[in-house]
Amino acid sequence: MSEDPLKDQIITALQAITGRVEAIDAVLTKIDELDGSLVDKGARCEIESGMGSVTVDGHGRIIRVRLNPDSLETGDASKLGPRVLEAITVARRRALGARDAHIDDLVRKMWQ
Repeated sequence: MSEDPLKDQIITALQAITGRVEAIDAVLTKIDELDGSLVDKGARCEIESGMGSVTVDGHGRIIRVRLNPDSLETGDASKLGPRVLEAITVARRRALGARDAHIDDLVRKMWQ
């Protein structure tokens, strides 16, 4: 402690700000790392009536659409398009929801 109480308050405030900036930098680094790893993370959703499955990466981009030929022979082919689109929507929602939840958790930690 110095003889100047105002100087002491300023130093304490600067130390608190520095600590907060370091915490923010750490979270931003984790978010960048997460963004780089999202390609490996993702979600899979079954297409209704066993017609196959859809897989998206952690950014919600389609990785693969697999169709089950057996169910296509016995199912209603006119419903395939809408069912594939619905599965893509669900898979994207899951992948992006997981990503957003993780980022929200990191941001919450930043402000603790």
